Amino acid sequence: MDIFNHLFVTFLPYFCVLTLSSIALIFSEKAGIVNLGINGIIVVGATFYMIFANVISKNGSIAISGWVQIPLFLLSALGGILFSLLHGFICIKLKANQIISGIALNILAPAITISILFIFGEGNKMPFLVEELALGNRANYEASNVVSLKIIVTLIVILISSFVLTFTKWGLRFKSVGENPQAADVAGVNVNRMKWIAILISGCLAGIAGGIYISTLSSGNQFATANVEGLGFLAIAIMIVGRWKIAWSVLIAALFSLLFSLGIEFKFIYPEEKDSIVSLIKMIPYLLTILILILFAKPTMKWISKTAGKLSTQSMGPKAAGEPYDKSKR
Repeated sequence: MDIFNHLFVTFLPYFCVLTLSSIALIFSEKAGIVNLGINGIIVVGATFYMIFANVISKNGSIAISGWVQIPLFLLSALGGILFSLLHGFICIKLKANQIISGIALNILAPAITISILFIFGEGNKMPFLVEELALGNRANYEASNVVSLKIIVTLIVILISSFVLTFTKWGLRFKSVGENPQAADVAGVNVNRMKWIAILISGCLAGIAGGIYISTLSSGNQFATANVEGLGFLAIAIMIVGRWKIAWSVLIAALFSLLFSLGIEFKFIYPEEKDSIVSLIKMIPYLLTILILILFAKPTMKWISKTAGKLSTQSMGPKAAGEPYDKSKR
């Protein structure tokens, strides 16, 4: 039972971060914006959480109630939105290369965080003491930790996102912008407005993912290295493997989170094993990603099955993703 609790409690925050990040990417790409800067946006969301949590808990000297997580998550969302606006300005307003913009954001975000820590932190750290809003104590690996703010937020986002993109007229218009922006414009859809909305939603969800990361997965409630384990990049892989569908992305995020938790808790299960085994287990999600991408790509070799070939043509990415919208080409 202790092993199960360890795995389950470790699984939850990874699942929330990866799920929210992959849905954030789906919203962005459905509107034709490639957001490779998602990892940087997660970092900024975590940074906003850290700064305000540090201020509220007076440099980590006072323990604060978990209810404070609600405004802190909202501030994380605000941080993600503000940083994603930079990506929107570059991609929508200036019509610059979206790939380069995303890479630049991933480099810029940790630099900003480390600079803030160096100037305002104590020993390049900003400790804080904000309890998690949950029934069970995560530090004690209580299974009741599943009833928590992070999982409630994640489930709400999954349900609302699925409903909006699948069953509403707005969702249909939203997706049309990523498929054929010229046709959407002719039909009366404000293409650039939809793209800005996609950027805002994507930044909001990624920022919340950053808040969840730093409040549950960062070492000792600190963020000294401005590192989120590259979970944003893994979310990109989840979105692609999930064929830009929320349901599939959630399932794959759950699988990858389970593998991550197995890697982390492997020492608890087999304490005599070496760290190299743990690293191999953590490598599995990335190896699975490569394998699935090979199987579901357009088959060019005879050994790839016909079934994989049929599935490869279903639910591909938005056709206009990554292409700046030029109204003159209508």
